[in-house]
Amino acid sequence: MIPWRVGFLPSSYGAVAAGYLAYMALLWALRRPLRNDGLVDFGWPTGLVGAAVYAYAAAPAPGPRTAVICAMYGVCGLRMTLGWLERLRGGEDRRWPLWRAKWAAGRGLLGVRSLAVNFFVYYQAQAVGTVVALVVPLFVVAAAPRQELSAFEGAAALGWLAFFALENAADWQLFRYRCAPPPKPPVLATGLWRYSRHPNYFCELMLWVSYALYAAPAADGALAAVLLAAIPVLAYWFLTAFTGIPMTEASSLASRGEPYRRYQARTSAFFPRPPKG
Repeated sequence: MIPWRVGFLPSSYGAVAAGYLAYMALLWALRRPLRNDGLVDFGWPTGLVGAAVYAYAAAPAPGPRTAVICAMYGVCGLRMTLGWLERLRGGEDRRWPLWRAKWAAGRGLLGVRSLAVNFFVYYQAQAVGTVVALVVPLFVVAAAPRQELSAFEGAAALGWLAFFALENAADWQLFRYRCAPPPKPPVLATGLWRYSRHPNYFCELMLWVSYALYAAPAADGALAAVLLAAIPVLAYWFLTAFTGIPMTEASSLASRGEPYRRYQARTSAFFPRPPKG
C-alpha cells in the first residue's frame, strides 16, 4: 500500500527513488566492462516501466484511472527500450564521442576532466530528474481514492495518444531517410521534419505535459501540484539544454556541414512552425 497523502512524499516512494538511483549507478559501473557508455539510454526507459509496474501493484485500490496512466508509462518506456536496442546495431550513439571530448577538455562538472566522474553525474542527473518529478504522476494517481476516469483525464489520455503517434511517425520518417539509398538529400527536411528540426523531442515534451495534466485532478496538496507543474519545465530543459538538442545538433553540423546550417536557418529548432522562406 502506498502511504501517500498528497502533500508529502511517502516512504515507499523514497524506496522507489533509492532503487532508481542504485539502478543507474549499477549501469554506470557496467558501462566500462560492457563497452557501452549509452547504458543510461537503456536504464531510463526500463526504470519508467519498473515504476509503472510498482505503482499499479502498490496502489491501495487500483482501477481504470491508475491502469491508464501505468499503461501510458509502460508503453512509452517499452518503446524507448526497443528503440535503444535497435540503435545498438548501428554502433555507438554519435552523442557519446562529443560528450567525452567536452569533458576531456575540462568542460564537465566544476571543470573535472575525469570521464568516470562526469558519466556518473550524467547518469545520476537522469535518475534524479526522474524520481523528483517525472514519475510523480504515477503515484499521485495510484493513491487517489477515486478510480473512475473523468472527461478531463480522458482528454489528457487522448492527447498523450496523439503525440505518441506523432513521435513514432517522426522517428519512422527519420528511419526511412537513413535507410534510403543514395542519392538522397543531405538533410531530412520533409514531413514533420519540415516544421521542426526535432519533432520527436517536441512530441516527447508533450507526452510529459499529458502525464502532468492527467494527474492534476488527483493532486490534493501544494507539493504534488508544484511537482506536477515542474514536469514540463524539467522535461523541456533535458530535451533542449542537456541530453537532447545540443549534442544532436553538434553531431549533425559535424557530419553534414553547410546543408545543416541552412536547415537550421530556416527551420524551428523545437516548436513546430512553417519554415522560413
